[in-house]
Amino acid sequence: MRFTAPRINRKVFFELELKVKRKEARLLYLFLNHPIDFTLPDNCLLIDHKRTYVQNIQASDTIDESILHYPSYKEPQESMYELALLSGHYSRFKTDPNFEHNEFEKLYKKWMDNSVNRSIAISTLVYQKQGEILALLTLGQKNNRTDIGLVSVTPKAQGQQLGQKLVNYAQKLSNEWGFKKIQVLTQQSNEGACRFYEKCGFRLEKTVYVYHFWN
Repeated sequence: MRFTAPRINRKVFFELELKVKRKEARLLYLFLNHPIDFTLPDNCLLIDHKRTYVQNIQASDTIDESILHYPSYKEPQESMYELALLSGHYSRFKTDPNFEHNEFEKLYKKWMDNSVNRSIAISTLVYQKQGEILALLTLGQKNNRTDIGLVSVTPKAQGQQLGQKLVNYAQKLSNEWGFKKIQVLTQQSNEGACRFYEKCGFRLEKTVYVYHFWN
């Protein structure tokens, strides 16, 4: 179950708690624009401060020829699944200890599959050298913007600005497709990603407070 609102008071929270119990739902996701300001029961966790970064499209003419569109008809390579899991290190599906059945791994592998086959993405960009995929970025669209999904660089290729090169390519594509803005979501706890996007010229647009309410 999912509940989205600007904020929540005790009365609404109590009603949601009863609703969850009546429906025997295992988990209720709360997405709020403001944090809850009253004491929560132990089974309700503030699990994520989800940040949305946005930038006006700034097309780049400097494109690395090692960046390719991964074919939608091919299965993702094992290295791509590894990169997807690496990108989700701060995911709430990994940090919430109540998940006990490898939900994080299943979710991110499915995310990779659905990005490659273009169910949820327009393109999956990969940075490839000598046949080895060192980095990737998935690009979709949401709210009349291009939307960066997964971004990941293999540890041995860190420091080579591959992430920046992929973002530049995403900007180029966004411009070609006629979009005016590009956005990306990340976790506030992922300080490295926040610094990276800010360095790329993105600005913080909003923060959403995400709670997991377990039954």
